[in-house]
Amino acid sequence: MNTRFSHNAAQVGGEGLDASAATDLIPSSYSAALRRRFDIDVDTIESPAATYVPEYYEANYAYPLLIWLHDEGGTERDLLRIMPEISNRNYFGLSLRGPLEARTDQDGYRWSHLIDDVIAVENELHEQVGRLRRMYNIHSERVFIGGCGDGATAAIRIALRHPEWFAGVACLGGGMPTMDKPLVNYRQMQGKRILLASEQTAEPSQTRELGTLLHTAGMTICSRMYESAKPTHHEVVRDIDRWMMQECYRTVTVE
Repeated sequence: MNTRFSHNAAQVGGEGLDASAATDLIPSSYSAALRRRFDIDVDTIESPAATYVPEYYEANYAYPLLIWLHDEGGTERDLLRIMPEISNRNYFGLSLRGPLEARTDQDGYRWSHLIDDVIAVENELHEQVGRLRRMYNIHSERVFIGGCGDGATAAIRIALRHPEWFAGVACLGGGMPTMDKPLVNYRQMQGKRILLASEQTAEPSQTRELGTLLHTAGMTICSRMYESAKPTHHEVVRDIDRWMMQECYRTVTVE
């Protein structure tokens, strides 16, 4: 689990570009054009995965990847609703299913804080990303992880345990994960980008605690407050798109 998702890339620079020109990243020539496809992988019964393939997939372009972890009561299929809201062209998407059933008043699933369950999710995630990279052109240095609520907390936990895997983390309404020595990998965390979103009615101390911890680790915090921090809210998905594209423009790489 110490290996990265990727092979090495050579950086060639690039700063200060306008992230609003997101569509410029996608080639205008579609020699291998494919319509958007939704792929549900149920080969692994314990942890089914959903994959989002961008519209007009171009094999010669290395795409960013967003790994999305659903909120409590959701499933891996939530990805198929969320990704087109963020962008139907710019990113691949991948989602796993939480290992535990949601509490009795909810359908769907939730994430576990038990270390054996966390490790099992990490192993499955590593395998699924490897599967995607064998099938498609995924950029090795532009893998993001994010989630909402319970899934955001799970995403933060995985990112703190394996910061070398990710370019950044999008945390929508998540809290501080329960874990020993959360900053043990602080050297690899430095410079990683965090989108930290909260709702105006939320308890501010929870977001402040998480933001302080991540800032202490040397991460770059982008803090946002919304009426609703749900991933289907227009302002939220627009900011997720802009935030990821800013990282893509920040370091242009050749593979």
